[in-house]
Amino acid sequence: MPKINLMEIIQKMFRDRLREELKKFDEKREKALENDERIWVFLNQLPTEYTGKNYSSKEISDKEKINLKDLLQYNEQCFPPCMRNMFDELIKNNHLKHFARLSLGLFLKGAGLSLED
Repeated sequence: MPKINLMEIIQKMFRDRLREELKKFDEKREKALENDERIWVFLNQLPTEYTGKNYSSKEISDKEKINLKDLLQYNEQCFPPCMRNMFDELIKNNHLKHFARLSLGLFLKGAGLSLED
């Protein structure tokens, strides 16, 4: 038997076996989903639920606002590394490239810094 034919036979056997096993797995998964109502409730609510903080609201309480004078302290303690790097670059060179400036500005606005600051 030529080597090429042997490879084709092995590939066909593998594909057939894989197809059968995936079919069995899919049937087991469907049975498990049918029997567990918690999963259905979760899956039905998933597209409409958001559990994170709502950042789209316009009002920020005074407690959540950050002051310009405290920005250096927040930079050292709270900023993620990418924003800390951009902020340090801004302090050091008094300049940021366009997209870095936009990113840092949006981050600070989302963090509660007022637009005027």
